[in-house]
Parts: sequence; structure tokens; C-alpha cells
Amino acid sequence: QEDGMVEIGKRGSSRRKGDEYQDLTALRLALETYVHRKPFKMFLDYEKSGNFDDIVLFEGSDVFAYQVKYAVNPLENYKKDDFLNPDSSVSIKKFATSWQRIKNLFPGYRLTVYLYSNKGLDNDVLALINSEGKFEQGVIEDRRRGNVKKLRLELAKASGLDTNLFKAFLTDFQFLLRQPDLP
Repeated sequence: QEDGMVEIGKRGSSRRKGDEYQDLTALRLALETYVHRKPFKMFLDYEKSGNFDDIVLFEGSDVFAYQVKYAVNPLENYKKDDFLNPDSSVSIKKFATSWQRIKNLFPGYRLTVYLYSNKGLDNDVLALINSEGKFEQGVIEDRRRGNVKKLRLELAKASGLDTNLFKAFLTDFQFLLRQPDLP
């Protein structure tokens, strides 16, 4: 508009959209947990948990830690290089370090860590996971061959974890992708 007013319906910066997406995701998780009458504690931007700090939900002896990522273009896909690059916001190294940190902070708790996004995965990474977004058992146990085995090896090396810790990390990790976009 000519008068300097913000256009009605025009959305803010992508950073703010990401914050809004995280807040709405936290609200949805809180409501789902509340409706099921489960006692819980939820923290947003929980700095103690490293990269899985966006939403941390404590429910009994379970800890659910979420890294929430919003893409302005939800048709984009994460590529294997996004996970292999240590400077990426979805670096497997950052995720593994944060996973290990949470495990050490809360021994005795069952931990599940999530990458929650409106984006998807490219075919290379998609080949590693099942329909629930978890790493396939054959991938966790390093029983796959070909390109899947090669990518698993690259991820293991990039994670900085030893063999047993990497298996445990893969077991505790889940992708929640192609989630609903902002209204």
C-alpha cells in the first residue's frame, strides 16, 4: 500500500514464521498430551538440550525433544548433504551431540528426538527410514547394502559417535516431516 501500512494478509519474516510454527507445534503437542490426561512438563527453547531445544516434553519417564524447522517453501526436501554438513542447521553431528547431552542429563529416561518440519526428504535419505519416520532396523543394524549402506557409513562418520552409540542414536531418532503448513 502507498500509505506505508502493512498489507493485510501479508506475513512477517521467515524467522518469525519459524517461531510461529514452533509455537503452534508446541500448542498442538500440549493439547494432545492434555486430552489424553497424561501429566507432563513442557519447555520451549530449552537451552540445556542443545540442538533439540525447540520443544522438550517430559511425560513420566519419557523425554521427547523436538527440533522444529519451518520452510517458506514446503515443497523443498532435505538432502543428504544437509545432514552431513557440520554447519547445517540439521547437521547429524549437532543432532548426535545434543542427543548425547540429553541422555547424560536425564539418565534413566527413555529419549526420543525428532526433526519436525513441513519439508520432506530426498530419495537418498528417504531410503533409510520406514513409513513412521524411524530409521529402518536394517539401517540401524548396518545390514543394508549399496547406496543405503554408503550413506549410513557417511552419517555414522559425520555423527562422531562410536558404533554402539550411533545405533542407539538412530533408534531414538524420528523424522516427523511434511507436517501441516502454517494457516
